[in-house]
Amino acid sequence: MGHEIKPQPALDESYRRAVDAGATSHSEPADIPWGERLVRVSDPDGLTINLGAPAPA
Repeated sequence: MGHEIKPQPALDESYRRAVDAGATSHSEPADIPWGERLVRVSDPDGLTINLGAPAPA
């Protein structure tokens, strides 16, 4: 499992690119109450990838 912090617009774009390239979405970009925007995908080999960004103010 990986976790990468990106700026919010880059997080949303990375999610779209991953899904378009064949990743399985486990959660769409969502703002979490503790101030982070998170997304989770798995690549075609099953590797789970978590991406995070500071939530928009």
